[in-house]
Amino acid sequence: QCGGRVTGQSGVVESMGHPTLPYRDNLLCEWHLQGLSGHYLTISFEDFNLQNSAGCEKDFVEIWDNHTSGNILGRYCGNTIPDSIDTSSNTAVVRFITDSSLTASGFRLRFESSMEECGGNLQGSTGTFTSPNYPNPNPHGRICEWRITAPEGRQITLTFNDLRLARHPSCSNEHVI
Repeated sequence: QCGGRVTGQSGVVESMGHPTLPYRDNLLCEWHLQGLSGHYLTISFEDFNLQNSAGCEKDFVEIWDNHTSGNILGRYCGNTIPDSIDTSSNTAVVRFITDSSLTASGFRLRFESSMEECGGNLQGSTGTFTSPNYPNPNPHGRICEWRITAPEGRQITLTFNDLRLARHPSCSNEHVI
């Protein structure tokens, strides 16, 4: 199947016919990956064989963070298995595009949801939460979102007991909103 949605703790995406039949010309396939909520994804290629071209302009696989309006994490072609990739959230897009010339056996990749959760729903009149891996630095680029719900008629006051983020003039590296 050319594209679709793959959800769960883990999942597999492969080009049509892989590994016995070559993929077809003039494809535009898009798979939407969704792992567990509050986790990031690790995407690993298990097999990879596409037409090679300068700048991967002919046949290629792209991995996009979040969705195709997010950041592109990589574009790949040729027959070298790419390194594994970590996303910043539990969603990603895999795009497979081919031209009208040479074909090859294609690719197979697997995604796994991380073991560590980030974000969630917090309820009650009091509580605490920390960033992943606190007080140590977070090794992965992450987008964490907490939804805080207080009892009816109460307002929410946030108090930071410790805040250490990378210094950057526009806060583009790390920030809390």
